[in-house]
Amino acid sequence: MYDQRPCCDSRDICQRKNTSYVCNKRELGFPCENDNHCSHKAHAECSSDKKCACKWRHQQINKMACVPLVGERCLKNESCATQNSTCIDNKCQCRRGLLRYKHLCVGTLLGRSCKQDSDCQALKFSICSRNICICAPKTIVSHSSVCLSLLNLACTKNDQCKVQNSICIEKKCQCGPGYVDRESKCVPRNLDEPCRNNSDCSQLAFAVCSSNKCVCDNNYNATSKTQCVPLLGGGCNERFHCTVPNSECIGSKCQCKAYHSVIGNNKCIPVTIGSFCNSNADCDSTRNFKCSEDKVCACKDNSVAVLNSLQCSSVLNGYCLKNSECIFNGFHCIDNRCQCKPDYTQVSSHQCHESKSVFLCYDLLDCGDAWHYQCHENKCICASHHISINNATCYPILGGNCWDEHQCLTKDSECFDFHCRCKHNFIPVSDNSCIPK
Repeated sequence: MYDQRPCCDSRDICQRKNTSYVCNKRELGFPCENDNHCSHKAHAECSSDKKCACKWRHQQINKMACVPLVGERCLKNESCATQNSTCIDNKCQCRRGLLRYKHLCVGTLLGRSCKQDSDCQALKFSICSRNICICAPKTIVSHSSVCLSLLNLACTKNDQCKVQNSICIEKKCQCGPGYVDRESKCVPRNLDEPCRNNSDCSQLAFAVCSSNKCVCDNNYNATSKTQCVPLLGGGCNERFHCTVPNSECIGSKCQCKAYHSVIGNNKCIPVTIGSFCNSNADCDSTRNFKCSEDKVCACKDNSVAVLNSLQCSSVLNGYCLKNSECIFNGFHCIDNRCQCKPDYTQVSSHQCHESKSVFLCYDLLDCGDAWHYQCHENKCICASHHISINNATCYPILGGNCWDEHQCLTKDSECFDFHCRCKHNFIPVSDNSCIPK
């Protein structure tokens, strides 16, 4: 005795298995009454002979599946039956670089047989001529497979334009932003050529559209018809170098190097002792400089000229950031000021000597030379505007006491009215330096 038949869904078929009945899905080729009986199979329908079959333009790959050919609707990530096709935007389409030819995806339609233009329509800008697909007039073959428009010819999208750097604008192939048509080629626009907006000058680094012409932006200078280079204040990097002499890239901007001053936006001049100035700002680029009454850059107070370098270095109480900026022996940097090291004693405004080498005193007479010494805190040290040349001798610099000009240590100085001063036609830039006017 057989088991009672189950009640199957209309899309299933009741089949006998051994001593019982089961509901099985209809395979392709199974009987059906309408499309609903085959609806569990994607792309299947009930055929005219009442069997589940693949729809028109779909291919059966086994008893269970139908796969769409090129041009037919597909589901996301679903396979397409046509070789070299794939599901794009829910439609089976030929892979990039291939064209649809009837039910195939081919490299090109060019050279294939045809009877009318519509046989070639899958290839844009092709026509049927003498029963062969060829490129239409005023188009050109590219890579032996497609027809592309030249400049000023019809298009619907950018990849239909043949000329390099051309794009489809207002349904015509035209040179893209930053390029111009020269002898049917799109080349970068030159400086001083017409423009409508900044994008027209985009292929020229650091160029902008001003007064309807491509020009170099502020802080940039033209060195040719196609190049703008950064001046002082202009952007810079490994590719775009600073071109102003004595400038360098600091913080991605062109700036004058240390010990140089800005003149306009395209000059960096060295700032040294004796450089012309109108105010302290003209000398600020060099440490320890100020603008003197003689309108030249000179050493600030508490700094002196470093011979043969045209620079100034901090001495006692001069500003510093680190020990190496207090270059004279016996100094170190404490609280941003040059001070005597431990176990050293100030013997002049320029010098600190080991304390054990300094002579003791109770009054000025103990120091022996009242013109050039003073007794300070029971130690013999040089008088103001003097420096020590050994443990027993102090000689005057500018402003120091003298009775003979051979005593004045500063080069090009003389003794006048018992004080050292710069000679005629020389001016002071430090108490140890005189320079020509």
